[in-house]
Amino acid sequence: MFLTLCLVLSFFVSSGTFAIAAEGSTVEITRAKQLHELSKRCSTASYSENLHVKLLNDIDLKGGDFTPIPIFNGVFDGQDFEIKGFKISEGKSGSGFFSTVGEDAQIKNLSLSGTVTAVKDSTAVGLLSSENFGRIENCSVYGELSGSSLLGSVAGINHCGASILGCSSKTTVNGLLQVGGIAGINFGEIESSKNLASVNGTFEAEILPIDFSRDEETILEIQADAFSDVGGIVGINFGNLKGCENSGEIGEAFFGKNIGGIAGAHQGLISQCENTGDVSGALNVGGIAGFFSPEFDLFNGDGIGGFLDSELETLMLILQNLSDALLSSSSFKNESQDINDHALNIDSALMAHLEAADETLSNTMGKLGGLFRDISAAAEELSSLSSDFFEFSSQEMELILENIQTISPLTLEAELVDDMGYMQTELDSIVLWISSLSETAEKLSQLSQSFDDSFYIEEFTELQKKDALLLLLQNYYETAEENLLVSEVSTNISSSFSVINRSINAFNSKLTNIEPEISSALRSLTASAARLQLGFTEFSQTAEEQNETILFGIYKTELALQRYVSMAESRLLLTFNEVYDALGLVGKSLSEISSRLPKNRYEISALIDSAAIQLEHIGSIAFSMVPEPEFTTTEASPNLELNERSGQISAGINSGSINAYENVGGIAGLMAMADTKDDDGEYPDYLWSENPSLFRAVLMNCENRSDVSGEMDFVGGIVGRCEIGVIYNTESEGQIASEKGSYCGGIAGVSRSLILQSSALGQLSGSDYLGGVAGEGQNIANCRSMVLISGKGENLGCIAGDAHGEVIANAFVDEWLGGIKGKSFAGKAYPLPYEGFVALENLPSMFTHLHGDFYLDGELLKTVFFEYGGSISSWNLPPLPEREEGFGQWESFSSSNLIRSFKVNAFYTPWLDSISSGGESPLFIAKGRFSNEARLVAQEEKLPLYSGKAYRGIAAFSYTIEDEYAEEDTMYSLHLLFENPRSPVLSIFHNGQENKIIPSRSGAYLVFTAPFEAEIIILESIAGRIVAVISIILSVLVALGFFWYYQKHFSKPEKTGDK
Repeated sequence: MFLTLCLVLSFFVSSGTFAIAAEGSTVEITRAKQLHELSKRCSTASYSENLHVKLLNDIDLKGGDFTPIPIFNGVFDGQDFEIKGFKISEGKSGSGFFSTVGEDAQIKNLSLSGTVTAVKDSTAVGLLSSENFGRIENCSVYGELSGSSLLGSVAGINHCGASILGCSSKTTVNGLLQVGGIAGINFGEIESSKNLASVNGTFEAEILPIDFSRDEETILEIQADAFSDVGGIVGINFGNLKGCENSGEIGEAFFGKNIGGIAGAHQGLISQCENTGDVSGALNVGGIAGFFSPEFDLFNGDGIGGFLDSELETLMLILQNLSDALLSSSSFKNESQDINDHALNIDSALMAHLEAADETLSNTMGKLGGLFRDISAAAEELSSLSSDFFEFSSQEMELILENIQTISPLTLEAELVDDMGYMQTELDSIVLWISSLSETAEKLSQLSQSFDDSFYIEEFTELQKKDALLLLLQNYYETAEENLLVSEVSTNISSSFSVINRSINAFNSKLTNIEPEISSALRSLTASAARLQLGFTEFSQTAEEQNETILFGIYKTELALQRYVSMAESRLLLTFNEVYDALGLVGKSLSEISSRLPKNRYEISALIDSAAIQLEHIGSIAFSMVPEPEFTTTEASPNLELNERSGQISAGINSGSINAYENVGGIAGLMAMADTKDDDGEYPDYLWSENPSLFRAVLMNCENRSDVSGEMDFVGGIVGRCEIGVIYNTESEGQIASEKGSYCGGIAGVSRSLILQSSALGQLSGSDYLGGVAGEGQNIANCRSMVLISGKGENLGCIAGDAHGEVIANAFVDEWLGGIKGKSFAGKAYPLPYEGFVALENLPSMFTHLHGDFYLDGELLKTVFFEYGGSISSWNLPPLPEREEGFGQWESFSSSNLIRSFKVNAFYTPWLDSISSGGESPLFIAKGRFSNEARLVAQEEKLPLYSGKAYRGIAAFSYTIEDEYAEEDTMYSLHLLFENPRSPVLSIFHNGQENKIIPSRSGAYLVFTAPFEAEIIILESIAGRIVAVISIILSVLVALGFFWYYQKHFSKPEKTGDK
């Protein structure tokens, strides 16, 4: 028995296989057969649970078809060794080295190289794994992968909860749908991973022949449908991509849609990712994401309004007890008139200070209340609709929506007229706020009742956080119809001083982490309007108009508040400090009175403390649910901390060239809602829910450092076309161009939402609607532009070709073109000289570090910096290496009066093998290696007196070969036209030296070797000429002698006749 066991064990050792592993055991693999055996064993998840597999050396599978490991749920440690020769041909869905990586699995420190070719209609195919539910870390994948859909070199699908960390791919990937360099689709986390190979760069598909007689729109649709959702890291991203890089070429020129350097389509979080590869496609093409659609969240329960109602009831109960206690004190009421008189003195002091505030501040602060009242009314109107509101007639529905649409920034702006009387009202409101905390609670309760279930939380700045509640209260106090009695004023001042003093400190320290309820109420309008529009199928507006209505509602009030902040920031801070000082004076008076309070003073003090605590608690509830980042329109914006939120692209950098037909952007091609209809053309049930909802699409802190070009419309340095979302704190530097289309912008080709604090530098070209920030934009604030614009249309501007909505505090450097549609507007879109422009605060360094970048084959050879208006000398240009195929040249560029950064590419032109001096029968022909700019200049010269004893000159010429790419010591084969059949001697003069040569002949040309310039004299020998003369004389003498001889001997005398 023992002998049999030994024989069995020896068989396993000699055959390279291993026995079934016990739980928690370790398997060491050294041979290919052991990998095949592992694939057989892992048919169930239980086999590999707690199994630890280690590679001890490199393994070569030698190209034989490998059966995927069905499911692995243990630890596979490659220990930095490589498995090569991996191959799957005619792979089916689920193909990969691992078919499924389980939830508890960890694949690490492995290199895998091979080829996977999947059959038609296969899905979820990868080189390393088909589907990942676990953790893949520090793995490298090399080879080729092709199939239909859900293709990724590391994982076809990276599921929710799964992670891919520190991996790299140099795998050429080609497919039809959801194709990524790392993963086809991502629901989990991919971090610090790189793709170095092309994705769909060598795409081959069966595409119907294109009839180019069709219109361009039809051609675009055909070519865009060739493939979709292709990215350097992932095809589609619903999860988290962080710190990833792509350097491979993505897509194919003018084919495919939703093509991105990092993600083809995106609805999750992308942060700190960089693309350096060129990205091409037909539609929706971007350096980071091709198509960016917002995240959609659906809240359960009553939303924030329910929380606030409950907590406000508690606050009101506390304040009611406080009020009762104070009113029971007759001695305090006797002192109320004195306190009120003192408060009126404070009111006068505040009035004197704020009367010096600028007119814009007074109008803005005084008129915001009107907007809030309109919003509350509209919210109540919407929220009052019952569940059968779809029974409303079309006319009633249109009326409701028309009322909503009238609440706009333009309406607000119309209300903000010059009215100095509102300053008095505003100051009274501030004092009333200080003196009436119990009424504050009542007003807040009324506000909460107007909230419906559809809260949308908005982002605010540090300053807005600090002042938002003050702003809310003071504007609601403007609606009060009756003034408080003197006794009530003084009572409220005394009862609220402690809590106000405490609250101001809390606002200064804690409200930086709090967001106001204001925008929550405002978002209810948007959500309600959206549901009404989607539900009422007979409504006459088109889908595009409905979408615009929703978007307009989303941002209209935020912009009003941002305008208030940008115009009133410093003044309001001064007012806030003045109010704080005034409270100190009130406190002093209260201290004097408090000593004479009745016995219930301790009860009052406890109630005041309770009210303060409850007020802070309400703030925490209301504001803790607010997502970051914070948006600001002030020039001195705070540094933003990135948060882990979906619906966001942050800190992305693109330096690869982006090229497509339409919807092309340096960061994102298209920002818009995805088509949510199902196969039957119906909207999903969740859009009809009465629960609150949130749409989020934020593109922030991103940079584009390369050229973006499109054949048709919608080309932008950051986003080609933005239909929804916020573009915040972005920079674009490069050339933005549309070959035949319009709507090009330094930041966005078209933006129908909001662009904040973004900057553009470079050149812009197209037909019409060209703008330094946006070709056409709605709501643009605090942006900077230094863009050279070239177009033929009427809608050109250094800020926007055309603009709608709020346009605030945008500056540009301009030599001839205005800010919007050729015109500039003070405070909105205004020009500055360069010196004034660079003096603006927080200006990106790209405006002050002007430079020219010189590229060869996509690689930066040199960056040359210059001053504004300066120049670049030729000696500053980097030398180009010599190549056999041609001579190197730089693209044409202006080297003087430089006012913007630029990029120049090198190119090589084939050498010419000959040049001539011109004419049908050129005097000179030179053969050698010449640039296409080379010239041969030659002419006949006056024959000089030649001093040689043996020769005399018969003709003289000069020539020069002009070629900046030629070296002076280069010798050329020259052909000189000389139809005289004699063989002369050439005297070549160069650099003061003479060189005599005997040329060869080629037809009518003398052929010889000479430098790039010389003077040439054609010589004939003097001795030869004397011999020729003697020969002629002798020939003549011989001829005469011959004639004499002939006459003497052969001539017959005359005969005479006989006589």
